[in-house]
This record gives sequence, C-alpha cells and structure tokens, in this order.
Amino acid sequence: MPNRSKALILCDKSQWRTLAVDAMSRHGLHCFAPRDLSDLKAVSATLPTMEYAFWIVDGITADYSTMLDGLFDNWPDAEHIIIMCQSDNPDLQVHCKKTLLAKIAHCYLSSFKDITRASQQVLEYFFPDLEPTTSSSTPSSPPSSTRSTFTPRTPTPIKHNRTTVSSRVRQNLITDKLIVVASSTGGVQALTEFLSKWPDTLTVPVLIAHHLPARFQSSLGEILQRVSSRTIQFVDKPMPLKNGVYISPFDYHVSIKRHEGRLWAEPHQGPKEHFLRPAADPLFRSAADLDNTAVVGVVLTGMGRDGTEGCQHIVNSGGQVICQDEQSSVVWGMPKQVYDLGITEGAFHPSVMGLKIQELFKS
Repeated sequence: MPNRSKALILCDKSQWRTLAVDAMSRHGLHCFAPRDLSDLKAVSATLPTMEYAFWIVDGITADYSTMLDGLFDNWPDAEHIIIMCQSDNPDLQVHCKKTLLAKIAHCYLSSFKDITRASQQVLEYFFPDLEPTTSSSTPSSPPSSTRSTFTPRTPTPIKHNRTTVSSRVRQNLITDKLIVVASSTGGVQALTEFLSKWPDTLTVPVLIAHHLPARFQSSLGEILQRVSSRTIQFVDKPMPLKNGVYISPFDYHVSIKRHEGRLWAEPHQGPKEHFLRPAADPLFRSAADLDNTAVVGVVLTGMGRDGTEGCQHIVNSGGQVICQDEQSSVVWGMPKQVYDLGITEGAFHPSVMGLKIQELFKS
C-alpha cells in the first residue's frame, strides 16, 4: 500500500501514545499523534489527509459511538480502527473484529509496555500488507496463543437450561405473528445469514432495530436485499406490515400498533435509550403490548444490553425469545445479557434461526 502511509494516533495517555507511534512507524506509517484531543475539528484542520485513524482508549467499553462519530466526522475517508485496552491482566491478549463501521480491537495488557506488541498485532491482523520496515526486538509473528485469528464456526445450536419458559397466552385468539430483531456490532453479517436461509413458508413480518449511522443506511438495505427475496424497506413513515423486512431508520425508534385490525409500524423520535436511536427496547416493548399477536424476539451480536428489557417484556406477555450463539457472534454482549436471564429458547447460529422461529410459531 505505497500511497496509504499517513496514520493518525488519537490517545490521551502519553506513554501509550509514544509506544503506539513507535510500533506503527516501524510498519512504514507516517504517524501524527496530537496531544490535545479536546477539539478534533481543529486537529483535522491542521493535518494532511489521513489513510488510517487509530483511536486508543483505556478500558473496554460497549458504547464507542462517540469515538466513531469523531472519526467519521473529521476523517471520513480514513480506515477507522478503535483499540480498547485493559491493563493488569496476566498476559497479553489481542482480539480483533471487523465490523461495517470500524475495525475494533480489544487488548488485554499485562503492563503499559504491551501497547507496542498489541499495536503490532492489530496492524498485522487488519493490514497484513504493511510489512515492518526495520528490525526490532518485537517479534514479527507473535505466538499463536496471543494472536487473533478468525475461524468459521459450525452453526450448532446451544440449548439453554432456562429457569422459566413462557408460552403464548390465549393461543386461540392469535390473529397475527411478528418477529422483532435487535442487532448491533457485527450485525450486518448476522442479518445476512439470518435472512439468506429464511424458510419460504415463514411469511411473517420481520422488524429490525440495527445500530447504524445514517451514512450506511442505504448500504444496509442493499446488502440485505441481495440475500432476501422479500422486500427490504426502512420505516420512514407509518406503514402497514406485510410479508416483508422492515428496518428502523437512523435517529428514529419504531413502534408497532394495531390500526383498523392491521399491524402498522410507525417511526418516532422518542428519547434515546442506551444512548441509541434507534434502539431495540422500544420496538420490543411495543410488540409485546399487542393483543392477539404471537411475538418472537431475536437478539443478534452486539455490545451492551439493548434488547434485554424488551425481551423480558415479550416473555412476560407470553412471547418467546432466541439469541445468537457465542461462537458466531462478533461481540457476545447483547445476546449474552438475554441468555443469562434464562428467558430464551436457546442460542443459535443466525442461519438456522428461521427454522427455529417456524418451530416456535407451531408450538
């Protein structure tokens, strides 16, 4: 990559910043590491065009939307890499994940000096073409026990020994069926697998709350439409629900209501939940509150706990919940929160969820 040589290093810890710059400079990157991060717009105005933008933070956090906004707003054309570090661990561990929004690395450090090796491993994982330009004491190929790798997973369902299982009440009064989905980090791949293996006989509306900035909204629709024979559309106005896939648009929650005997999806700008809009919890709660409707909630890969409260509400109202398994999740955060409550019908690979949902509706 001869023309992709300028790298921005954002880090408010001086020792970490120095070590990261040293490690990345050895891979042919011309590093810029401003010390004052209080005004990123001003920083951007003083720098040339960046090919890489690294943001290194102290702590593993589920919500990195502020960092993403800063990177996209000020360096929209750069490769965005967020490196989260946690100190005082027995040994160095680096776990890298590629998402639609950014490249994310979770680094567990035994001391601050591990930033050098961690930075190197992040570069080797995400940008293998960036060869080291000088020799150093840092090994070019870290031991396999600390180097992140990706191995395709077998779609094997995990059955959960749940403490409670609620079945749909008033089964004889059911007039509609509905599927609501929560998705975040790594969710584009999960949603692709979820919809591409959909049973033709499962003609049920699917509503998705996916955490995604506005700039990627059209791309998400195009990606999902390529793998699904059903219509994919964003709920940008009130609309009746048919056998389609409906996605919450950026900066809008979606609620489901019954109007003249039919189910309708309506966008609204209610308060953010979990610092998010759209969020899954408002969607899930509205689905659970519907009369005469069988509801299945689905929680896919993502950080944080969005969807947990909504899933509890679904189960309390007689609906059912499934979640993505740990092996196939990019981040097993949102699914784990629901799974650990003991309210799911199990954890599954997204590719088999359609069949599982079909079984649940028949039970």
